[in-house]
Amino acid sequence: MQQAGLIKIKANVKLPTVNDITANPKKIKIIEMEAPQTARALGNVTAALVGNDIAADAGLTEKQVIFKEKIDARSKRSINIIAANHADKNNKVYQKVVKAYQTAATEKLIKKVYKGMAFGVWTLDHA
Repeated sequence: MQQAGLIKIKANVKLPTVNDITANPKKIKIIEMEAPQTARALGNVTAALVGNDIAADAGLTEKQVIFKEKIDARSKRSINIIAANHADKNNKVYQKVVKAYQTAATEKLIKKVYKGMAFGVWTLDHA
């Protein structure tokens, strides 16, 4: 909502809540709820912030999107990663898994499964 210019949030808050809102000039009534409930709430609210995996499961499409969050420093908490123990970071098998995953075919499948609302972050120049 901050990226859309609707609210302002305290700086340096990793997981903001309504208590971290410093400005709400449009006086939007904000109701916090568990992420899986956001798509279901659409029948009872004017708008909802719905994560892409939940939107896909709920059958929402990109045509229903009124604002799409831009990738920035705050987005990092939402990026899925392939991780290993530090001692295994150079493990050839794990590196092959990453290479096999980060392909055009996987990117195409992600776009299909998430109906265009997700993408392989490895495709970004600044990721």
